[in-house]
Amino acid sequence: MTKSGFIRTIRHETIGLRRTVLRFKAYKFYCPLCHRYFNQRFEGIGKHQRTTERLRHQVFHQHSQGVSQKELSRDMKAGKTTIERWYHHVYQLKHQQLKQQLCPTVLGIDEHFFNHKEGFATTFCDLRKHKVFDIVKGHCSNTLANEMPPKVGMSQGLES
Repeated sequence: MTKSGFIRTIRHETIGLRRTVLRFKAYKFYCPLCHRYFNQRFEGIGKHQRTTERLRHQVFHQHSQGVSQKELSRDMKAGKTTIERWYHHVYQLKHQQLKQQLCPTVLGIDEHFFNHKEGFATTFCDLRKHKVFDIVKGHCSNTLANEMPPKVGMSQGLES
């Protein structure tokens, strides 16, 4: 049962150099069965949030590319703590996605030497999907066993 409507203002990702704000009408509802009130939910906007997920992803991307928190807070008109909170939110989402990723059934392994400072890096690929699965530093089995996530696991046959 619809109780009342209200205007909701949500900050959205920038278009070019312009900040965008979404303003729309949302409704408050009443459930006669449980006698509780609740507000209308929208995809891409969390409960009690004033920003869209796309804005948070944009901040994550820009900060990962090297834009400082100070510059982002100035451009987004938000505090540095807020920028950091948005960054950590998206970082945790991406971490959860990686944790749920299953090891490929056909795994390709290749090592590359960069330079004396960086040393070796080993690339793991999913040969069925033709996609890079992971890249880790090192090339011997002891180093790789420490770098790889626990789900993937290293076979005992890997030697340097």
